[in-house]
Parts: sequence; C-alpha cells; structure tokens
Amino acid sequence: SIGCGETQSMTFLSQHIRTFRELYPQVQFHIYSANADDVKERIEKGLLDMGLLTEPVDIGRYTFLRLPQKDQWGVLVPKGSPLAKKDAVTPQDLAEVPLLLSGREKVRGELASWFGDRWDRLQISATFNLILNAANMVRCGVGAALGFDLNLAFDDLRFLPLSPAMETGTVLVWKKDQVLTPAVEAFHQHIKNVQQAYQEKENKH
Repeated sequence: SIGCGETQSMTFLSQHIRTFRELYPQVQFHIYSANADDVKERIEKGLLDMGLLTEPVDIGRYTFLRLPQKDQWGVLVPKGSPLAKKDAVTPQDLAEVPLLLSGREKVRGELASWFGDRWDRLQISATFNLILNAANMVRCGVGAALGFDLNLAFDDLRFLPLSPAMETGTVLVWKKDQVLTPAVEAFHQHIKNVQQAYQEKENKH
C-alpha cells in the first residue's frame, strides 16, 4: 500500500512497480491518492506501507529516498483567459486573479515566499488537494489553479510556468520502526537499487 501525491515522480514509481512485478508477478499494489499530510497520517496509523511525498514535508520520523525528478510550479487557466497568451506568469500577473491554492500550510508558505509582499493581497477563492477537481473549478470560472506541471492534457485549459521558476522535490518515505512484510521489504530494496544505479549514472556524467 503506497500513498501518493500528485507529482511527476509518480512516473518513476509506476515504472518500477512494473519492473518489480516482472520479478514478482503475484504482488499486487494498492495506490492511495492524497496530499502529503493525508498520506503521512495514514502511514502513522499503519494503513500505508510507504508514501510518495512532495516537499516541503517533515521527514524526521522516516527513512526516505529522494527521487531524481523535480516538479515545476505553474498556473492552470482557461484557454480564453488573457493569461493564456503568456509564456509564463509573474506574481504581478496574478495579483488581481482569483486563485485556487493547495490547502497544505507548508506549501502555502512556499507560495508566500514566491509572491512576496503581494501575498497578503491575493484573492483566494478556494483551496484543493487534488488537481482534477481544481481543473473543474478553473473550467467553471472559480479561479486559476496554482500547482505542478503534471503533463496532463486539458482541451480547454492551459498550464503556464511561474516566473521566476519554482520547483519542488519528492521523497519516498516509510517509518523507521516499521516491521516490513517480505513483499514490502523486497520492494524497498528494489527501489533502493534503482535509485543507487541512477545516482551512479548521474555521477559519471
């Protein structure tokens, strides 16, 4: 059981769920989608074996692997919006636009740093934890949604990167004192081996 936030690093995880199942085809995975705070709570309750968490997140209680890919921040807007004509958006561009933001306090702290002194004057119309419902609100005119570039295709929406650029790392975590089943232990080792091979390849370059 793995709790996963919405992140490009899900591709890395999915690829290696596939390679693991090529070795152990009887193993079945359960994926629970939620934000980092929800995933951590379920790990603490023993409902999940590990979690794919986007930073910033407190990982002091966990063993973790930092994944190679970073997520790029941007804003999702309707294609008919004046913002959709831009190549990127600045804090000034978003000053008068109703916004949809993550409900996570740690993430809002990161966004506050990016917006600077404009943060306290923003029009925040709603918060969300998963992008599909946020995209629906964007489509219905509730506001523009700040989030990651997840490489999703929406016919009527456009994703614009932030300028200056803002990016976020991802970690795969599990509890330090957790008693692991053989299947979970084998998957942990599989991911560690993959990550080590990736780092060795990067170091050679």
